[in-house]
Amino acid sequence: MKHNTQKKQYGFSLVDFMIWTVVVSIGLAGLYSMFGRGSTASQTNQLAADLSTLATNVKTAYVGNYANATNANLSATTQFQGFTTLTNNAGVVTVAVGGGTLTVSGGTATSANDSAQYVVTQLPDAACKTLATSLGKSATVLKFGTNVVKNVGVAFDATKIICSGDNNTMTLLFV
Repeated sequence: MKHNTQKKQYGFSLVDFMIWTVVVSIGLAGLYSMFGRGSTASQTNQLAADLSTLATNVKTAYVGNYANATNANLSATTQFQGFTTLTNNAGVVTVAVGGGTLTVSGGTATSANDSAQYVVTQLPDAACKTLATSLGKSATVLKFGTNVVKNVGVAFDATKIICSGDNNTMTLLFV
């Protein structure tokens, strides 16, 4: 007597494998997206701390002589060393957040060269509010593009923080 016994197969079929591959891929894409946002936020907070420290160092070294506070002079005196979000290449300083540049020069808050001016280019929109709130209270002047967020004698105004297009320019002046 013959029994009609079929062998039971164990494992995945090709269709099962394809479905699980799609599910895992979507999950990994979500994790990558979350990590990317966290990374930008973390880098933005670090950039705010680095710019604040740099501003303090420049004020100590160049107070009363801000006309000489230039990228070339700061590079020559190693003022850009030790910052995780700023990369100095012979006076050309690249910013980790957005990949733009930082330019330091003498600025005009009320009169020529009475302050140090810091211009950061190519900031992503996600960095604007964090940088503005971190640096706006201690800066003498703060602008995003042409929008003046804080000015001499004018209080910080968060409603003036308007960034769009992930290619924003921030200008800070510290007296």
